Amino acid sequence: MNTIILHTDGQISHNGNIVESEALMFLPFKIELEDGFTLRSYFRMPQRYPLLGKLSMFFPGLMKQYLKSPASGCVSDGIGHSGTVQNR
Repeated sequence: MNTIILHTDGQISHNGNIVESEALMFLPFKIELEDGFTLRSYFRMPQRYPLLGKLSMFFPGLMKQYLKSPASGCVSDGIGHSGTVQNR
């Protein structure tokens, strides 16, 4: 199965090469997250690959909220997480 890696800086790699453009063609691929990948990493992807930000009508509002947030220390008492999601 084809696999891509999502990096903490928002880059996507496939077969050891950074994807420069055309990120949409990799949507059906299996995804691995680089160690340390966070929600902040996720929001860096549409900054590198603008078409990803157009996949949902809700994304522009979410991106505005992300861009207004502090660079670090963002926590919410309303969100709890205790594990990872794994494909079985």
